[in-house]
Amino acid sequence: MINALVTGKVIVAPAERTAKSGKTFYTITVAASTGGEESCSVSAIVFSEATGKKLMALGKGDAVSLVGKVTPKIYTGKDGVTKASLDMVADDCLTAYQVTQKRKAATNEPLGATPPKGAQSSTRSAPPQYQGDIADDLPW
Repeated sequence: MINALVTGKVIVAPAERTAKSGKTFYTITVAASTGGEESCSVSAIVFSEATGKKLMALGKGDAVSLVGKVTPKIYTGKDGVTKASLDMVADDCLTAYQVTQKRKAATNEPLGATPPKGAQSSTRSAPPQYQGDIADDLPW
């Protein structure tokens, strides 16, 4: 197997399922761009409850990044064209919602708060502005 980080959009909404053994697992299918107009289908299974709960908050069309072990596959589509796909056992995921939460925590903004119009939510300062002539008398 190959360890991979895959980013794409959800094409089949996540589902919570129960195995015959009674253990819960989660499935999701993501379309990852291959750089052109085509995309690669990634069918992922998740055994971690914490990761599964994060996935269950997603819907079709949402962006997500998955990390885990992948196995390359080839299948023939309905149109008869051979296509590449990946099967993944995902260990963790990152969603846009989590990124927003982490940014607000880093800037000490309460969750759900929106910054005032025109305000920057970043802790970085603005770049310095040009203040006159450039020193051309450099020693080299």
